[in-house]
Amino acid sequence: MKRISVFALTILLVCCLCLPWSAANGQPLDNVENLSGLFNQHGSIMLLIDPNSGKIADANQAACAFYGYTKAQLLTMRISDINVLSEAEIESEMKLAETEQRNYFEFKHRLADGSVRDVEVFSYPVTVNDRQLLFSIVQDISDKTALEQEIASRNTAVLIISGIGIVILSLLLGFAIRSRARLKAANHDIAHTNEMLRTFIDAQGDLVYLKDENLRYVFVNPAFEEHFHKKAEEVIGRDDYAITDSDFADIRRKTDLEVREKNTLLHSETRWREMILATTKFPVRMPNGQMGIGAYIR
Repeated sequence: MKRISVFALTILLVCCLCLPWSAANGQPLDNVENLSGLFNQHGSIMLLIDPNSGKIADANQAACAFYGYTKAQLLTMRISDINVLSEAEIESEMKLAETEQRNYFEFKHRLADGSVRDVEVFSYPVTVNDRQLLFSIVQDISDKTALEQEIASRNTAVLIISGIGIVILSLLLGFAIRSRARLKAANHDIAHTNEMLRTFIDAQGDLVYLKDENLRYVFVNPAFEEHFHKKAEEVIGRDDYAITDSDFADIRRKTDLEVREKNTLLHSETRWREMILATTKFPVRMPNGQMGIGAYIR
């Protein structure tokens, strides 16, 4: 897999790890706080690992909750304390990720209670404070086999990977509109960041989209276009009733309204014809202050 804008990815990690940005560079503090909180507060399990020693350099709260260790405990551990592979096998796999010969892995990870879970890991090399690390996103796929069997009986496939980037993209978009004057000095960096985010989201297998306060599409990724057999320009500015039949649109509209009314994250599974759709929807404040809906669908 080709390196995905390492310079831009490093900028993202600097934000996520709360590295200080100077107001003199045109970066308002409220946006920095939003970005710096993403790593620790996002629901996806994230780890930073030293590829040379295997030591866990950082872990977010989702990782602590999943593995059953405190953050302080995780930071004293090596990835071999979690991964059931041998030291040699782990070292070999980390080398593949570090050199980007491979970025997707499936492992078995041991939790604090001794149980073992199947996980998939997306791992990319990054540089933080002149230190070479592996940025890894971990997802529990222990139930994947059972789910695949159920879906296979309906002749469909499971699409994997979370759309973390949609939240970041919406924050950057809103920030750019509200703070155009202050962003003049930072336009070059933002262009690189947006390019990285779009590349990251476009590479996902999940359907990722953003709707405005009127529940009309603002953004869809290529997986969405392929699934509905429609180009983005045929979807942007329209609602669900314009691109699918009313019965299916009714189902999606119901969960959109629930997310907006409760202002909360919503996980759901929907059976539709020959498909089972695992959906995560979340409220996104739009540049005009109104509440839109973001989602990623497997």
